[in-house]
Amino acid sequence: MIAHASHAGRPPAVRRRYHLHLPGVIYAAVAVFTAIGAINSQNNLLFWLFGVAVAGLILSGFVSGSALMGVQVEREPIAECAVGGTMVIRYSVRNRNRFIPACALTITESHADRRGRTPPTWAAHLPQPMAFVAHVGPRQVVHAEAVVSPTRRGEATFSRITVSSAFPFGLTRKSVTFEQPQGAIVHPSPAPVRPGLLRALGPQGDGSAAALRSAGVGGEYYGLREYAPGDSHRLIAWRASARTGQLVVRQTSRPAPRRLWIVLELEPRLGSDERADSLREEAVSLAAGVATAAFEQGYAVGLSLGAEGTRLAARSGRSALRALLTELALFDAPSVSHAGAQAAAPLPGRSDAFVVVSQRSEAGLTAPPGALRLSANEPGAWIASGAEPPARPPDGAARA
Repeated sequence: MIAHASHAGRPPAVRRRYHLHLPGVIYAAVAVFTAIGAINSQNNLLFWLFGVAVAGLILSGFVSGSALMGVQVEREPIAECAVGGTMVIRYSVRNRNRFIPACALTITESHADRRGRTPPTWAAHLPQPMAFVAHVGPRQVVHAEAVVSPTRRGEATFSRITVSSAFPFGLTRKSVTFEQPQGAIVHPSPAPVRPGLLRALGPQGDGSAAALRSAGVGGEYYGLREYAPGDSHRLIAWRASARTGQLVVRQTSRPAPRRLWIVLELEPRLGSDERADSLREEAVSLAAGVATAAFEQGYAVGLSLGAEGTRLAARSGRSALRALLTELALFDAPSVSHAGAQAAAPLPGRSDAFVVVSQRSEAGLTAPPGALRLSANEPGAWIASGAEPPARPPDGAARA
C-alpha cells in the first residue's frame, strides 16, 4: 500500500550506526589478501581487483546509508489481543528523499532503552516483532506489518524502533533507531468453558419486579413521551393525547439483566514455584472464560478480587467485557491503575449470582449461598467437551 508522503512531524532518530557483519568481514579479508598479492606480485589485474573490492565496500555503505538518512518509521496504535491470539503491529515507513529509493528494509523492536529509563517489557509478553519492506520510492509511504502471537498477559511496552538495510551487496548494514514509547494490552486467553456451566445459577433475567429505570422494549409500563415520526400507531396513548392536545406514546421498560459476580481468589506468590504460577494463570484464564460466557448469555458481570473487594461494577455489553478482560490482564501489575477500577465491596442483590474461581479446590474463601465454585486444578468440572486440558509442570518445579 503506497501513498504520497505528508509533512508530518518526524520521530526523533536517537542513533545511526554502521554494522560490519560476517559477510562484510569475509569480504574485507579477501580484499586485504588481494592487496597483499598485488603488492608482492605487482600484477595489474590484482590491483584492479583490489580497487573494485574497495569500491564495492564503499558503495555498499553509501547506498544504504544515504537512503536510510531520509527514512522515518512510525508505529501505529496496537489493538488489544489475547494470549495465544494474533497481535498485528503496523508500521508506517516514509521515504523523505527526493531521488533515492530505500530498499530491503528490516524493521525490529529494540530491547534496550536509554540509561536511567525503564526498559520496554514487550520481550516478556511476545516474541521479537519483525517486518520487512522491499522498496519505498522517493516521497512515498509504505505500510508494513509484524505479526506475532503473545505468550503472556499484561501490558507490553515498546520503546525504540530500529530500521536497517544491507542493500545492495549485503556487505555493510546501516541502522537508524527511532524512539516511540507505546503500550499494548494482552488479555488473558478465555478458557474453553462448558456451554451449560452457568445454568445451575438459575435464570438470566432479573426474577424480581424491578426494572431498569430507562426506556426499552418490554412488557411493563414506563412512561409517556411526545410522538416522533416513525413511532408505531399502536403505541399512541389516545386518552392522554386528548387531555394534552398533542400526540404522546407509551414507553415500556426493559427488564434488568441479572448480575453475576466473578470472585477471583488467587494465592500470593511464594518463591519460584512454576506449578503454582501456572495454576495462577489458569485461574485468570478461567475467570476470563466464565466472564465471556456470562456476557454472551446476557448477564451483567462484575469482578471481585477476593479480599481486595470489587474492581469492576457489574455491567453488560461488549465495552464492559473489554474492560473486565483488561482488568484481569493488569490487576497484579504493581504500577498499573486505570479508569474503571473501584475499591468498594460488592453489594449483592437477592437475585445476584456468584462464581468463585480459585487456583485449587481446597481454597478457603467463604462463598455466598448458591455460588458456583470452580478451580483451575480441576478442569474436568468446567472445561468444554473436546478441549485439551492445560499442560502443567510437575509439583515443586522451580524456574531456571
